[in-house]
Amino acid sequence: VFDTFLGLLNAVAGMMIFCSVVWGICGIGDMATLSNLGKKMIGRMLFMMTFLPTVFALCILPLFQFRYGSAQETVDLSGPFSMILGIIPDNMLTPFTEGNFLQIIFIAAMMGVALLVLGNKTSLVVAFVEQANSVVQLILEVICSAISVIIFVSLYSMVMNGSFFILLKAYKAPVLILIGCLFAIMVYLCIICITTNVKPNVFINKVMPSFLIGLTTASSSAAMTTTMETCEKQLGIDKKIVNFGIPLGQILFGTNSVMEFVVIAFCMAEIYSVQVTPVWIVMAIFTSVILTVATPPIPGGSVALCTILFTQLGLPLDGIAVAVAIDVIADFFITSAEIFF
Repeated sequence: VFDTFLGLLNAVAGMMIFCSVVWGICGIGDMATLSNLGKKMIGRMLFMMTFLPTVFALCILPLFQFRYGSAQETVDLSGPFSMILGIIPDNMLTPFTEGNFLQIIFIAAMMGVALLVLGNKTSLVVAFVEQANSVVQLILEVICSAISVIIFVSLYSMVMNGSFFILLKAYKAPVLILIGCLFAIMVYLCIICITTNVKPNVFINKVMPSFLIGLTTASSSAAMTTTMETCEKQLGIDKKIVNFGIPLGQILFGTNSVMEFVVIAFCMAEIYSVQVTPVWIVMAIFTSVILTVATPPIPGGSVALCTILFTQLGLPLDGIAVAVAIDVIADFFITSAEIFF
């Protein structure tokens, strides 16, 4: 049952990522907005999504007992270079047939920018992408509705075959993810209070309603209206920036999601004794950022991407059940912290 579920996720994952990225870029509106407002906002989001998880990953490395590679492998820079060049596909079809998700994201980004440049000339194509994105997300949502059953089946199987200790060994993951969220919140709070000369308690009181909705529902969509009202009326942010930034951030901005992927990768590498090198760590962070950008804003959307993360890093797919269970636990404080951001 679990293998069938994973196969179904893989069948939808490629098209899901393609439609999600293309429509996310098209949703910006036009190249002028992308250049003036979007470039700065997207750049800042991507920087923080890379910088903070990298700092956090380096801080938690001593907490894991990895099977490190040889000294020769640790200084080999051909891995990241090949990975960067490997993002560029040889043709437009092979990434979909072979399931190369990084190449699919590259094609989707080119397609999205091209549609923005052409503007009204491609209105029918943009409408088709929007409708295709809705269809694929609905299919994924239906598939992910069975997550609770799949978790039960997987954990029951672990208990029966004596491998339940794997779940117990992953106790670090939710604890470290929570610490990562608190770390990122403190960094953002310091940045905001220093640059805007606002007292921390005043800022926290104003954003607390949106934070609590995210904490109790694990849904950024449920808090979206409250978040927009808070930004505009309580924080005094320009309505144009709010209308553009909040939906964009809901799709693109996921500092804590990156941390979650990195922590899960570290935990699984330790449990299954996967060989770890500096190149592997760089790939873990880079892949986590890319997958977070491609995560659809629906419940269970990150589950489909766990299979991609495991495949990209050479982690055994047996650990996906544990990763899904961790995500169910961590999703509440991850979502609430990202709404705070």
